[in-house]
Amino acid sequence: MSCRAARAVWVACSAFVLLTAAAMLAYPGGTFVTPQTRGYLFFENFFSDLGMTHSYSGAPNTLSMLFFGAAVFCAGGGLILFFARFGARFPAQRRWSRIGSACGILAGVCFFGIALTPQDLFSDVHDTFAVAAFLFLLLACWVYALVLVRAPAYPKKYALGFGALAIFLCAYLALFLFGPPLTTRAGIIIQATGQKGIVYAALVCLALQTRGAPVRSNLN
Repeated sequence: MSCRAARAVWVACSAFVLLTAAAMLAYPGGTFVTPQTRGYLFFENFFSDLGMTHSYSGAPNTLSMLFFGAAVFCAGGGLILFFARFGARFPAQRRWSRIGSACGILAGVCFFGIALTPQDLFSDVHDTFAVAAFLFLLLACWVYALVLVRAPAYPKKYALGFGALAIFLCAYLALFLFGPPLTTRAGIIIQATGQKGIVYAALVCLALQTRGAPVRSNLN
């Protein structure tokens, strides 16, 4: 991966944080269980609430939706760029690199799907894209953790980073699929907090991986 591509990935991660922050500020208010609340509640609203055409309070959510869509497209594009370039660093493990990169690219494509299917209009499809995105990213992390461990000259801290993120992704998918329901405020808080934790962890991991990626020689 070139230094230019690594910087582009870092910029995409930063753009996601800034654009979602703007979307949070623009969100009118309301949560799944308490639609009368005002503004965005960090521990009670989901990221997907930002992308709805109307907030749970019933107010139009156009500005927040636009910011959120741009943020998710940045994240998806960053994933695609990173994994499309990262695998070329390990020609001796070309088969596994291709598998890992394919999973990472599919995760990025699923992020595009998340942005294009507002939760309030296409709930089931939106949730399917979300689960698929995290599942493909989980597979990509596991594969590349193994690839990096087998590359003797590549710093092992980056393999540990992928491995740690894979464990966190497993925990989050278990929480999402089998955790507390969204019918209570406590359940909302647990699920929404877990979602933000894993999203920010993935962004940090990806940004840190770009520090080791732009090395000119192949390390196998």
